[in-house]
Amino acid sequence: MQKYWNRGDTKLKGQAEVAFEVKSGVLYRVYKHPHVNNGKPVKQVMVPAPLRKQIMEVANGSIMGGHMGIKKIGSAFLLAGYSR
Repeated sequence: MQKYWNRGDTKLKGQAEVAFEVKSGVLYRVYKHPHVNNGKPVKQVMVPAPLRKQIMEVANGSIMGGHMGIKKIGSAFLLAGYSR
């Protein structure tokens, strides 16, 4: 994930735009597509591989968690390499 920390560019793929930003020490992937979220950007927290299992356990198993499904968890956190 280190390669994304200093990326300031926006990648275009078809109608989709992907950029990365750091805010308060947290790395986000910013995804924008006219057919997703009414065209508004979606920010996803980039989760390092060693923490992904822990994030999934908290999101699914804690008293405040509950199972939202991989689609909703995936929209909040970018779990790169996690198959849907």
